[in-house]
Amino acid sequence: MKEENKYYVPDLEEFHVGFEFEIVPSKGLMIVDYGKPEEKSQTVWATEFEKMIYGDSRYDINIMGTGLPEINAGIKGKKVRARYLNREDIKAEGFRFISEDSFEKDNYTLKFNPNEYGRWVKIKDHEVEYDHFSGNIRNRSELKRVLNQIGAI
Repeated sequence: MKEENKYYVPDLEEFHVGFEFEIVPSKGLMIVDYGKPEEKSQTVWATEFEKMIYGDSRYDINIMGTGLPEINAGIKGKKVRARYLNREDIKAEGFRFISEDSFEKDNYTLKFNPNEYGRWVKIKDHEVEYDHFSGNIRNRSELKRVLNQIGAI
């Protein structure tokens, strides 16, 4: 897969605690994490984000404000990217490789079909006769959310 097809510019609605993204030019993986207000760690990612978008300017971002203008500016300027879901992400969530498109973890089988239309994922529990999930999952953060919702993590 070409480098430009490994990443996409996320929508503002995708940002949540735990969302994984990168700032371009790449400074490595960043994860939205507000921490606890008393630890004053809620702005760590936002401060780095601001420096990439605006230079050395500092903005007062509190836990309620969450820096939405800065995130939005990064999205509009295409300085933010998220990596599309890939096989390494699936393995990192505890699944083991079975075949080209199949993975297993505990009682779950995950089928993965990346194509030009998206990253199609089907998750089935061995103990029941229906799929727990069947749909497009864009990135690792979405995969974690789905796995949590169906009780696989």
